Amino acid sequence: MKFFKIIHSFLIIGFALICPKIALAQSNVIEKIQLAIPSIVEIHSKSAAMVKGPGSTFLDKITGKIVQLKGIRAVQVTKNGSGVIIDPVGVIVTNAHVVSNAGRIDVTLHDGTTVEATPLKVIPNQDLAFLKIEPPFPLTRVEIANSQAVPMGAEVITVGSSPFLKKTISAGRITGVAKSMRQGPSEPEGLFRVNINIYHGDSGGPLFNYRGHLVGLMVARQMEQDRFTFAIPSNTILKSYLEYLKTLKR
Repeated sequence: MKFFKIIHSFLIIGFALICPKIALAQSNVIEKIQLAIPSIVEIHSKSAAMVKGPGSTFLDKITGKIVQLKGIRAVQVTKNGSGVIIDPVGVIVTNAHVVSNAGRIDVTLHDGTTVEATPLKVIPNQDLAFLKIEPPFPLTRVEIANSQAVPMGAEVITVGSSPFLKKTISAGRITGVAKSMRQGPSEPEGLFRVNINIYHGDSGGPLFNYRGHLVGLMVARQMEQDRFTFAIPSNTILKSYLEYLKTLKR
């Protein structure tokens, strides 16, 4: 019995010593993510679309037949997503499907300021888009990590922008590398597969490592399987942006 009491005492002491370290580590991670949050933006793109509306009928006096006309009306379509500031001059990366064919793109910064954005480059087959805003104040850009150095099983974090999980930190792991998102044709290879749920408005949001550095961009959810999400690796984002910058120097 005395032996078990000694073991129990050691367990209590060990737990007391370990718990503060765990709490401190979690606190440090949250602090680093909070430092990166000002680089996250909300994106609202608006485009016009033609849809069927109520039709009308009239009597053709010449033929005596009733003619039916199909109604068509214009509507405004709004897409909501997220993005990340990658250059303090006002360059933002997001998903192409969030801003494609938009007549107007508005960006809401972390303090609630909304400014208009213009597309710099849209890459549909990579589901990437780069936008430009005029900074209303000094912007915080995200630190970009080397995604090739991220091991399978690495712990990662995203920050929600959907109405359900706005500014909520969600943690998960990288569970593999997908050959495609299986969401459509001509999708890029080499996407991270992550076991974190995302919702409407989260597309284009950041995927951080525990240092608060960007390792990927959330892109799509596999609807038939819960907690199964894809992310575009940060190296793909950086490579595409550098290629765009090279075109400006030609």
